[in-house]
Amino acid sequence: MFVVEYLMTAFNEDGGIIEQERNTKYFDDLKQAMGCYDKTYEFLCDYSSDAWDVFVISIFGGSELLKMQTIRCEKEK
Repeated sequence: MFVVEYLMTAFNEDGGIIEQERNTKYFDDLKQAMGCYDKTYEFLCDYSSDAWDVFVISIFGGSELLKMQTIRCEKEK
């Protein structure tokens, strides 16, 4: 089993966590999981959010971390 997960986090001015939200999808096929990971990564890179400060996207194979990336959100002015 493969898991694609992204975690959205908002921080206060002191660096404390205000809120977090997690989205998790499960796959039996690595190719499908990698496709989901790549599409989600591209979407999150283009996404501008006032609510979230950081996205962390990960893919796991069983309990092993295969890949992880952190994306800092651009705040709209």
